[in-house]
Amino acid sequence: MLAHVLVNKFGDHQSLYRQPEIYARESVEIPRPTSVGWVGALLHPLVEALRQHVMAGGKPHMDETPVAILMSGNGSSSAGRIWTYVRDDRPAGSQDPPAA
Repeated sequence: MLAHVLVNKFGDHQSLYRQPEIYARESVEIPRPTSVGWVGALLHPLVEALRQHVMAGGKPHMDETPVAILMSGNGSSSAGRIWTYVRDDRPAGSQDPPAA
């Protein structure tokens, strides 16, 4: 079930808020907070390892990307930001892999 939730989310781009509706048609009740918790718990070790790798480079680069955030219920949007930390030391001769 965990693999199915992850494949639906990341492989098939099915948002977590839609998945409970789909499972309910098959009489499988999975509350949205449960699936969100599963994804967070399963990805936490990967996110932490990636964070450590990026920050270990000593000179992380940062990128700020503005995004529109849809406001629930009223159809309007608000301005949001995504911050990405990047490590790429290849131009300085490093063999360490780049990461974001």
